Amino acid sequence: MAKDLCPDDINGCDKKKMGFINSFYMIMAIVSSPIGGILGDRISRKYLMIIGLCIWSGFTFLMTFMTDYWPFLIVNGMSSVGVRVFMNLSSPIIGSLFDEEKLFLIYTIYFLSIPVGAGLGLIVPEAITNLSGDWRTSLRITPG
Repeated sequence: MAKDLCPDDINGCDKKKMGFINSFYMIMAIVSSPIGGILGDRISRKYLMIIGLCIWSGFTFLMTFMTDYWPFLIVNGMSSVGVRVFMNLSSPIIGSLFDEEKLFLIYTIYFLSIPVGAGLGLIVPEAITNLSGDWRTSLRITPG
């Protein structure tokens, strides 16, 4: 990935540039998270969640076509906006769908599935990358 995004550098992007991708992602997530929450109180959460999912998946898929560091950085940061909107609104929507008797069980399943999904989100794309030889393939198959 580092050599793909910085083809002018002999060894690809340095560690600072690669680390800044994650930092910028988190900065965008921190900035957009309150905005998603505020909008969730004013706009239909269902539609806003669909928009967040489309932003998340769309920008993640778009990342696979980036060939330079700076466009990749911006598109990656924009995918975090969709993630934050989606994640901020998922808990209130779940809370409004179930009665109090079932809510504890549903929230338990939901919040346990987040780290399981995060773990699979590391394992599956790595396996796909190893099979295909290209990191972009893993994002095209499992966007988001």
